[in-house]
Parts: sequence; structure tokens; C-alpha cells
Amino acid sequence: MSDDLKMNNVLVVDDSPTIRRMVITSLGSLRRVKSSQAGSGLEAIERLEIEPVDLMVLDLNMPDMHGMEVIGFVRSHHG
Repeated sequence: MSDDLKMNNVLVVDDSPTIRRMVITSLGSLRRVKSSQAGSGLEAIERLEIEPVDLMVLDLNMPDMHGMEVIGFVRSHHG
């Protein structure tokens, strides 16, 4: 598949279901974008192990794992 036709995977991570829904709805108008969601930093890390993403929209202030901790994990394990 050429890069022009490639689906871009976006992971939306937020502990608020309303915010996740709003972001995913906004992304829905973009062509060739497939979005998935996670309700916590730990869930995001689990999802990243299953399927790589091209972009992550990440809330920083979450109860189980701060967004900066997620970024640190991703940088140390996937980059």
C-alpha cells in the first residue's frame, strides 16, 4: 500500500469518556484516519503492545498514570 493510501492510526487517551468521544468525533471527519481509545495510561500501554499508532492524543492528568509517565514509557520501549 502506498503512503498516500495508508490508514493513520490515532490513539485517544483520556479518563473522561466525554472528551474521548469529542476527540474521536472530530477525527471522524478526516480521511484515512482510524481512531481507537483508551481510558487510562495503563490501558494505552496495553493497546500500544497490540497495535502501533501514528499519533497519540494524550491527557496528562489521569488518576492511574500521569500522561508524562506514558510518554516516558513509550520513548523508552518504542523509540
